[in-house]
Amino acid sequence: MRCDDEDEMIERIKEIASIIENGTDLMTGFDDVMFESLVDKIVVKNREEFEFNLVGSLKFTERISNVLCNQKT
Repeated sequence: MRCDDEDEMIERIKEIASIIENGTDLMTGFDDVMFESLVDKIVVKNREEFEFNLVGSLKFTERISNVLCNQKT
Protein backbone atom coordinates (compact mmCIF):
# COMPACT_ATOMS: atom_id res chain seq x y z
CA MET A 1 0.00 0.00 0.00
CA ARG A 2 1.33 3.42 -0.99
CA CYS A 3 1.36 6.39 1.31
CA ASP A 4 -0.87 9.38 0.57
CA ASP A 5 2.10 11.47 -0.62
CA GLU A 6 2.95 8.91 -3.31
CA ASP A 7 -0.68 8.74 -4.46
CA GLU A 8 -0.82 12.52 -4.65
CA MET A 9 2.42 12.65 -6.67
CA ILE A 10 1.10 10.05 -9.11
CA GLU A 11 -2.05 12.12 -9.63
CA ARG A 12 0.04 15.24 -10.29
CA ILE A 13 2.12 13.40 -12.87
CA LYS A 14 -1.05 12.06 -14.53
CA GLU A 15 -2.38 15.64 -14.71
CA ILE A 16 0.79 16.84 -16.45
CA ALA A 17 0.74 13.85 -18.82
CA SER A 18 -2.86 14.66 -19.72
CA ILE A 19 -1.98 18.27 -20.55
CA ILE A 20 0.89 17.11 -22.76
CA GLU A 21 -1.16 14.39 -24.47
CA ASN A 22 -3.94 16.84 -25.29
CA GLY A 23 -1.46 19.28 -26.84
CA THR A 24 -0.23 19.33 -30.40
CA ASP A 25 0.84 16.12 -32.13
CA LEU A 26 4.36 17.25 -32.99
CA MET A 27 5.96 20.27 -31.41
CA THR A 28 8.24 22.15 -33.76
CA GLY A 29 8.66 25.21 -31.59
CA PHE A 30 7.73 26.82 -28.31
CA ASP A 31 4.07 26.28 -27.38
CA ASP A 32 3.04 29.15 -25.10
CA VAL A 33 -0.39 27.65 -24.37
CA MET A 34 1.12 24.35 -23.22
CA PHE A 35 3.82 26.17 -21.26
CA GLU A 36 1.23 28.26 -19.43
CA SER A 37 -0.84 25.12 -18.77
CA LEU A 38 2.12 23.31 -17.20
CA VAL A 39 4.14 26.01 -15.42
CA ASP A 40 2.71 27.84 -12.41
CA LYS A 41 5.80 29.99 -11.90
CA ILE A 42 9.54 30.22 -12.40
CA VAL A 43 11.76 31.18 -9.48
CA VAL A 44 15.21 32.62 -10.19
CA LYS A 45 17.34 31.06 -7.46
CA ASN A 46 20.58 32.70 -8.58
CA ARG A 47 22.39 33.68 -11.80
CA GLU A 48 22.75 30.04 -12.81
CA GLU A 49 19.65 28.28 -11.45
CA PHE A 50 15.95 28.54 -12.17
CA GLU A 51 13.27 26.56 -10.35
CA PHE A 52 10.22 25.60 -12.41
CA ASN A 53 7.05 25.08 -10.36
CA LEU A 54 4.65 22.96 -12.37
CA VAL A 55 0.95 22.30 -11.88
CA GLY A 56 0.32 20.02 -8.93
CA SER A 57 3.23 21.51 -6.95
CA LEU A 58 5.92 19.56 -8.82
CA LYS A 59 9.25 21.39 -8.99
CA PHE A 60 12.52 20.99 -10.83
CA THR A 61 15.67 23.08 -11.03
CA GLU A 62 17.39 23.96 -14.28
CA ARG A 63 21.00 25.12 -14.40
CA ILE A 64 22.38 27.27 -17.18
CA SER A 65 26.05 27.31 -18.07
CA ASN A 66 28.43 30.14 -17.30
CA VAL A 67 28.91 30.59 -21.03
CA LEU A 68 25.32 31.75 -21.39
CA CYS A 69 25.57 33.99 -18.34
CA ASN A 70 28.65 35.77 -19.68
CA GLN A 71 27.50 36.33 -23.28
CA LYS A 72 26.94 39.94 -24.33
CA THR A 73 23.82 40.77 -26.33
